[in-house]
Amino acid sequence: SDDSDGGSTAAGAGGLRRRGGAPRRSSSASRARRPAPAAAAAAAAVAAAAEADAAAAAGRAMASWPAGDSLLTRATDCGRPGSSAEACLRWVRGFVSYRRVRFGVVSLAACGALTGAAVALYGHRCLHDAYIYHIGRTDPRHNFSPYFYSLYLADGTAGAASLGLAAFLPQLAVVLAAGFGLYRDLPLAMLVQAVAFVALNKVCTAQYFLWWQGLLPVAAAAARLGAPRSRDWFSASAGWALVAALFLAGQAGWLLQASDLEEGGRQTFLGVWGAGLVFLAVNTVVMVGLVLAGRGAPPVFHRGGLVKLGAAAGGGAIAPVEWALQAAGL
Repeated sequence: SDDSDGGSTAAGAGGLRRRGGAPRRSSSASRARRPAPAAAAAAAAVAAAAEADAAAAAGRAMASWPAGDSLLTRATDCGRPGSSAEACLRWVRGFVSYRRVRFGVVSLAACGALTGAAVALYGHRCLHDAYIYHIGRTDPRHNFSPYFYSLYLADGTAGAASLGLAAFLPQLAVVLAAGFGLYRDLPLAMLVQAVAFVALNKVCTAQYFLWWQGLLPVAAAAARLGAPRSRDWFSASAGWALVAALFLAGQAGWLLQASDLEEGGRQTFLGVWGAGLVFLAVNTVVMVGLVLAGRGAPPVFHRGGLVKLGAAAGGGAIAPVEWALQAAGL
């Protein structure tokens, strides 16, 4: 029976009844609001296939690079006496690609255009203050740099400028070695290069640490640094907690000596320099730990393209904001 005044209404063969007099919804409308099982299954299959493709791409990328292979080793093999032309050509092909050349040209053009516009607006003073000044700059004030004491003693002498230029050599060598040796893992390579550049710079102050700390979440997410269940000490949370403690302790030791010098008026130049050398050793531990933690991790970039980060790291796909927060422990 059907009660149009709001009584009970039979609702199908199961004897279900609607109460309150609300009009019945048609079965076609209910089916329209309900996602079709076939469509949902198809969407899930597409997502699973995409995840599998990303994981397979990461696996192929890892398989295509032999252990210990890098641009640096290829260049060494190419430079050996009796090396074949094929080995040299293989090294060139491993370094040069259309996408890399395009990226370099676009980057150089953008930087050159912006620099040219600034020079046109402000003259040669802009070029000098932005670039030229830093080449021959010497800072005899105390700072974290291992070159501080040498530059302090040489200040005002004829050899001060030469000493400042010579300080670039170790810095340049480590930065280039990190770039050639870690080129397969771009986030890790940039992070290690930034740490080396800051630690070996002839002037190093606390704000310089932000240069590489900003790259840490990207490299940490790619290499799964700080994984709580990692068997590798260099990737485990406990290992990196110890590294962070060493880094803070190194700063505290230097600041203690610098405080006695600047505020207490004590002659602690040797103490400041010694604390700077200890802090350089701590930064070296950081760099070595990053390299060891990143070894064996699937690359984030392959053949000039980006491999999905979650699949490359061995997990599901992670949105950029999510993996940055996860890497920061938030």
